[in-house]
Amino acid sequence: MTTIFTNYQFGDVNCIPPNQLREALASFKQFRMQETADATEALNFILESLQREIVANTDTKLDFIRNTFQLDLSEEIHCSVCGNISRTPSSSFVLNGYAESLRRFRFTNVSFGKLLRMCHDEDLRPCSYEGCPSREYNPQFPIKRILLSKPSVFILSIVWANQSSNYASIDSIVRVIETRFNVREIFSEAKTDIFYELKGIVCYYGSHYVTIIWLPKDQMWFFFDDASVRPVGRTWSDVQNKCSINHYQPSLLFYE
Repeated sequence: MTTIFTNYQFGDVNCIPPNQLREALASFKQFRMQETADATEALNFILESLQREIVANTDTKLDFIRNTFQLDLSEEIHCSVCGNISRTPSSSFVLNGYAESLRRFRFTNVSFGKLLRMCHDEDLRPCSYEGCPSREYNPQFPIKRILLSKPSVFILSIVWANQSSNYASIDSIVRVIETRFNVREIFSEAKTDIFYELKGIVCYYGSHYVTIIWLPKDQMWFFFDDASVRPVGRTWSDVQNKCSINHYQPSLLFYE
């Protein structure tokens, strides 16, 4: 894996050879050839592998993968019964957003960032203090997530209940996705406004993945399907229409 990305960084090629990357992944049983693996799982595996190699083979404490992609969070649970406040550190390369929740809240007329916050507010957990009286009836309390890092790339994973959604289901999701959001709308404890712009998406369709990328030089969205590259249009609505009509389910969103 490291060899492939080193050749890309210092070689003459302007892209990572997909066949070489696929063969490298196939050496691990969860990514066998001729099988479709989850895009988020594959991305996490690649970034974690590169992170281990960088940390193990460099003298500097600078971790490029962590600084670029990793979300460091503190998850707090405030128990209203015993008053206990538990704080749990959490780190990941992606933030999950569930399609069913996004669809359910889509008529609330709020921004995409606030919509994601509403979805995450549904995540409840019990008090972690063993002596809490509430453990007898196990009530659930909301989780306050505090963002501790500012990654250069913010990756959002859209989790779908099934792999073959219809036009209406896909259209309802792509219509709420926005090309710009403020981190403070998702993590209210953020001290400053941090805006991210959408640069590309990975979509799932029929046991196959495709990507749509914004190319600043051309000021246009382009569709990538293996060796096939075609223009989509200059506006985000062009991308939304293409995804809905062709039943492309957004799986990963890359913001910078």
